[in-house]
Amino acid sequence: MSNEQIQERHQVDTASRVREEFARTVPEAAPGDPAGASLDMDADMADSYGLSSLDKVLFLTAICDTCHVSLATFTELDLAEMRSLGDVVAALQVRS
Repeated sequence: MSNEQIQERHQVDTASRVREEFARTVPEAAPGDPAGASLDMDADMADSYGLSSLDKVLFLTAICDTCHVSLATFTELDLAEMRSLGDVVAALQVRS
């Protein structure tokens, strides 16, 4: 398997984990879809899915645990800039 294939697989795995954890944390965002496959990776989590600041903290804590990335590696600005699920995936990939 080439490095490019490994990176692509890692990206898909991270995105799947992010979708699943978001659907678990905010079940009303993807009703009847526990894997979160219907979630738009580019949608603003607060505007599109009603993510509260508390839910964002719970979601980011859980996904960092799942992906074995320390939440402490993110600055306050990093966290504020994570507006979409795609932003979360990108931030996790840089640190994993």
